[in-house]
Amino acid sequence: QMSAVQFNKLSRKTLEKLAPQALPGASEKDLKSKSTIVSLLKTEAEIVGVKELAFMMNHLELREICDNYLKVEYKEGANKKNKMMLTKRFMESFEVVCVADWIKKCKDRNVLELLNNVMGLPVSKKTTMEELKENAKEQICLFGETVVFHRLTVPQLRSICEDMNLNGYEGTSSKRILIEAITTGTDIPERAPTKKVAVTKKKPIAKATKYQELFQHYSAADLLDWCKENSLKTSGTKKVLIERILAFNGGDTENTLLPMFPRKASAKPKKASLPPKKAKKVEVEPEDESMEDEESLQEEKSAEEESAQEQSEQSEQEQSAQEQSEQEQSAQEQSEQEQSAQEQEEPAPEESEENKEEVDEEAQKAAFDAERALRTNEPVDENEDEESNLDIELSQSTSAEKDNDYPTDIKGLVFSVYGDFSRSKKEIVAAIEKGNGIYSKSLTKKTQYLVCNPEDTKNKAVVAAK
Repeated sequence: QMSAVQFNKLSRKTLEKLAPQALPGASEKDLKSKSTIVSLLKTEAEIVGVKELAFMMNHLELREICDNYLKVEYKEGANKKNKMMLTKRFMESFEVVCVADWIKKCKDRNVLELLNNVMGLPVSKKTTMEELKENAKEQICLFGETVVFHRLTVPQLRSICEDMNLNGYEGTSSKRILIEAITTGTDIPERAPTKKVAVTKKKPIAKATKYQELFQHYSAADLLDWCKENSLKTSGTKKVLIERILAFNGGDTENTLLPMFPRKASAKPKKASLPPKKAKKVEVEPEDESMEDEESLQEEKSAEEESAQEQSEQSEQEQSAQEQSEQEQSAQEQSEQEQSAQEQEEPAPEESEENKEEVDEEAQKAAFDAERALRTNEPVDENEDEESNLDIELSQSTSAEKDNDYPTDIKGLVFSVYGDFSRSKKEIVAAIEKGNGIYSKSLTKKTQYLVCNPEDTKNKAVVAAK
């Protein structure tokens, strides 16, 4: 092995060429003399070697050296299991003395055996203390020199081989081989000549019996197409395909052909359902004034949302009621037209007898309802009696309240209806339409009268009207 002292055997030109890369932190003044370059290379190799040794040890080995041998004093609260901190303490012990002096002063056999075992050197009971020290020192220097030489280029390593009069360096461009020759001081052996492969004749794939017959004349795509045509497995590289084809040509069909019945894809295992989590009990804390304010705001928001929902429901109900009333009006108009046409065609009955003049109103009403149901395919409105009663009440109110502030003639007036009443909203809308009034679903500027409960202050429509 080559120690750092043998840098003296290299020429000054070689040292000047390799120094800038081998010693990145050195100044130009330090690189002018050969002696300074050699001393710097020696120091650099030792530092790097110690660093490599520290990285090779685990935190237990570092702690054993720092605690039992170096007696390191840690700061308060320092983590003694931290490998980075232990590595720094171990490397600091080599800053005062060089590697040779550090190992020379070491008289603890356990520490020397630990260092030799970490660096992969053989250790036995027969190994003396001097052998342990010498082996450890040389191996640390060798680690550092190897790292320093790896910083150089291949031409620089060849120039070092030339200065050391080593042979065989021109035939290789591998850094590993060149550095191994420099550190061991041995010549680089010549490579064994490669055997030339004879060129074979091209044969059909089905008749090939040798590896080179397929490798030299067919590409991987050709072999893959042939495997597909002959129902062979198509997975693998070119080498795998050639071996499969040769086995098939040799009679092995069990391991080369595709299966007749491909396996069904196995169902994915179902994920285990976890039991539902139990709801945690929430402890009620005393409410502050801010919490009460927030709750009141939330209540107001919820009340507004409920009123908006009620209005939307009311509008939907009003739409459906209006559609039904329009259908009923159209059915009544059709029935009245048909009755008028029948009366024009048939001769008017004679009014000789008093019994004929008095017609049963109930029978006539029932016949009218049955005829309307047959023609419109709609059920007879059961609330017709209530509507008639409502008409009577409205007529009575109009006659009795002529001097009232409320209008008796509602023709052309725009009404809106909001709130709850003794009558249904449907009946009120029907009464407005029968009086030739206009019903508005929403409260707008065109609305002239609002049918509501004035005491209902929660209703937005009442508030807006006021």
